[in-house]
Amino acid sequence: MKLDISPMLNAYPDSMGGTLHDIVQLLARPEFENVFGSFYILPSVFNTDLDRGFSVIDYTLNRELAGPQDMEGLKALGLKLKLDFILNHASVLSPQFQDLLKNGKSSAYRDFFIDWNDFWQGCGSMTEQGYIQPEAKYLEKMLFRKPGLPILMARMPDGTEEPYWNTFYQQVDYLRPTVQQLMQISGHSAQLLRAEGGILHPAALAGNAVHPLLVVELPHQLNDQVALLRKRPVRALQHVPAQLAARLL
Repeated sequence: MKLDISPMLNAYPDSMGGTLHDIVQLLARPEFENVFGSFYILPSVFNTDLDRGFSVIDYTLNRELAGPQDMEGLKALGLKLKLDFILNHASVLSPQFQDLLKNGKSSAYRDFFIDWNDFWQGCGSMTEQGYIQPEAKYLEKMLFRKPGLPILMARMPDGTEEPYWNTFYQQVDYLRPTVQQLMQISGHSAQLLRAEGGILHPAALAGNAVHPLLVVELPHQLNDQVALLRKRPVRALQHVPAQLAARLL
């Protein structure tokens, strides 16, 4: 097999012009004919949220930066593609982590993520916050991206919070919306809601037997400062991925 030693272009989809389409147009110019044999598109071409694309939500195209027609354009130019498949970390908005939040320890993806306390068992002491503080001898030669331990306290379905290794120091805030916020979003009559001390309680979901009210807590991407109301038969509070929450808006 003949070794391909032609130059490879390395670029983010927004490195030149702002989108992958701009790069395709550039490479299609006569001046660039046969200049590159391949193109390494860095991972912000996928749906990502942090670390310049390396915190992957899923591997569909980020439509703000690229589209199927751009990939077809690169194919027409005869360029080989190099793409990242990132195994060592993922976004909290990934379907796998969202499943962990929904199903807790019974999630099929439980072992995709590092349980902080399981990892450091026997190597430190439990704190009041519910995570193990490793002994200094284990940390002194470790490099972290930011000050403090890389821990995400993830809320499980039973209401408990479990610490997970958090490479990107992502944060999930669970702020309860006020009744006024709910009213502004839903447009529903206040008579359908019952609150105590200004906080909406699950008992308020009664609504009516046919169309009870569902309160959907938004994921951390929207900072959980508001909730959505939607009419459909439900039995309890439910968490949903950001993509679904956006469709409910």
